[in-house]
Amino acid sequence: MNFHKTNFTVAWAICLLLIVLNYCLLFLPIDNLMALTREDALVENASALFLLAGSVAFFIAYFWSQNVRLYPDVDSKPKRNIFFLLLALFLFVAFGEEISWAQRIFKVETPELLKGLNYQQEINLHNLEIFEGKNPDGSQKGGFAALFTSHRLFYMMIIGWTFLVPLAYRFLPALRNLLKRIRFPVHPLRIGILIVSVLIIARIIKIVTHLPSEDFDHAVTEIGELNFAVVIAYTGLYWVWMLNQNKSGDRIEIPNVS
Repeated sequence: MNFHKTNFTVAWAICLLLIVLNYCLLFLPIDNLMALTREDALVENASALFLLAGSVAFFIAYFWSQNVRLYPDVDSKPKRNIFFLLLALFLFVAFGEEISWAQRIFKVETPELLKGLNYQQEINLHNLEIFEGKNPDGSQKGGFAALFTSHRLFYMMIIGWTFLVPLAYRFLPALRNLLKRIRFPVHPLRIGILIVSVLIIARIIKIVTHLPSEDFDHAVTEIGELNFAVVIAYTGLYWVWMLNQNKSGDRIEIPNVS
């Protein structure tokens, strides 16, 4: 039995199961659903923990990558991959932002300067008025400004990393060679497809249900973010397993990006 391949299969199955179970929360009575998806409740804290898990996994991947040539045909010798470190830092910032840098846990007062700039008067960046989906008067932003809300920027970065990069690696030889030269870690495309599917499912749910209330809309968004975080954590663990399988050698066997 190939235990390495079995571990991949089991982890992938668990990832899919978690996503299905998370979406099943939407069938709960609205009061229970609101209790789970409100600020600092179970869903938001779970999202933060999965982001933290992904960050820790990529930190481990950064240190273990010292002993592995990611692309043997272009790597002259094993060395640590800076992209793993950048991904770890990015996810750690996302984790901190998700819990407003533990402001409510430690009861830290928001500085006066931030109170005037932050939509929720918290110590974070993603709730600054420039990144919010609503104008100060409560109306929805439109046009160019609506493209640069914190949620859309986060989604675009994650989709670019998980879906567009593997897609380019598979079908565009010139970009594939560039990604190899800069040693960018490219994972299987199925991870990106799952990320996009999570976003599409959340959108379909909002369309089909006609959003019976603003609370339900918020719940769908929070659960969609949780599922994003689940796939991100799986991606970090994927690289930890891959590097652990090869860290005693000088090369890594990247599966077909499919």
